[in-house]
Amino acid sequence: MAATQLAIRFTERQLETLDHLASASKTTRTAIVKQLVDQAERVRIAALYAAGYPAGGSDVDDFGDLEAFHAAAEADRVNTPSTDSAW
Repeated sequence: MAATQLAIRFTERQLETLDHLASASKTTRTAIVKQLVDQAERVRIAALYAAGYPAGGSDVDDFGDLEAFHAAAEADRVNTPSTDSAW
């Protein structure tokens, strides 16, 4: 992955905040900025996923109810005679 250098101008207050975050995390200013960008990307992707599914429909999607599928599959296994032969 290619990396690009970026120059950012911060106010004194922003630098103080950045330094505090870096000190508290025992890391660098750069690592904090990268971490914040990565977190923002995860939030953005999570929002896209959430927008792709209907509200309140976390247990059912276009393929149907997963629990009902598992129950039906188990019933098929239980009710189907085994073709296994004894050793």
